[in-house]
Amino acid sequence: MSSRSANVDRLSLLPDVLLAHILSSMPTKSAVETSILSKRWKSCWTLVHSFDFHYIDHIPDSDTFLSFVDRVLKLCKTSQVKLFRLHCSESLIGNTNVPKWINEAVKLNVCKLDIQVIIRELPLSLFTCKTLTTTCVLLKLKSMKFISFKRRECDIKLIEYLLANANVLKTLTIISEIWPPPDEMRLCEQFMKFPSALGCCEIQFIRKWSHFYNKLDD
Repeated sequence: MSSRSANVDRLSLLPDVLLAHILSSMPTKSAVETSILSKRWKSCWTLVHSFDFHYIDHIPDSDTFLSFVDRVLKLCKTSQVKLFRLHCSESLIGNTNVPKWINEAVKLNVCKLDIQVIIRELPLSLFTCKTLTTTCVLLKLKSMKFISFKRRECDIKLIEYLLANANVLKTLTIISEIWPPPDEMRLCEQFMKFPSALGCCEIQFIRKWSHFYNKLDD
């Protein structure tokens, strides 16, 4: 073998679709860092179909992490995200960023979500996404209020999802627009079948306008 052929960068000769597949198996930070290798690699990472974001406790600059995730999702060119993984062990990323990122993943036709993070709200797009096949959302919620409960099927499914995934939930307050709530006892029995509810989760119904006036009195 000649020295010239030995120096050929065969990896860079692969088509974009194969390079994107290789980069998709790496942590997203590492995939993006390949952009400095050469002009050939500069935009390859924008074609990845899987994202793997990790925020570590000892990283003090959360703004850098936030900007990085925002930039990656903005520049992504893939038509469908097979996996969106976000593992954060601190709440420093803010309460609005995770729902925003989930919305962006839904717009990219995400198939699988794997989220482990302290979060106070979930976007409605998570429950209406037609491409989502697998969801793993680890919720560290101890108290939650469901506002504007109208006894719709989507309302019930949302509460059931939260009860099935928020394993440390202690109090669930359902603020109902319909009073008295229809089938309140049957709904409570239905909700109590979930693990978090069985773990001494208190479920209470409150009239919407009563809740509103109580807030005015505070």
